[in-house]
Amino acid sequence: MFKRLIVLLLMMVLSGCGYNTLQSSDEDIKATWAEVLNQYQRRADLVPNLVNVVKGYAAHEKDVLTEVTEARAKVGRCRLRRNWLMMSRRSRSLLPLRGK
Repeated sequence: MFKRLIVLLLMMVLSGCGYNTLQSSDEDIKATWAEVLNQYQRRADLVPNLVNVVKGYAAHEKDVLTEVTEARAKVGRCRLRRNWLMMSRRSRSLLPLRGK
């Protein structure tokens, strides 16, 4: 009888330790999962900001491309006068003298 009482007492004591371990493990799992959910939410909150940045950069690229295209078209329409060509030839002939 005394042995049964000791075994029963040991079982009660040991079962309590296991229960506390399970509870602390459960709380750790919940806390870790909450951190994962927080990271998901933070990333989801950053997506609209990223979309706005890309839209702004696309508008900037469109403006730059338009300006470059217009500048190239203007260069194609330029006509040089004859005296400008003569001045250009004179300045090219003086370029080798600059280095001396």
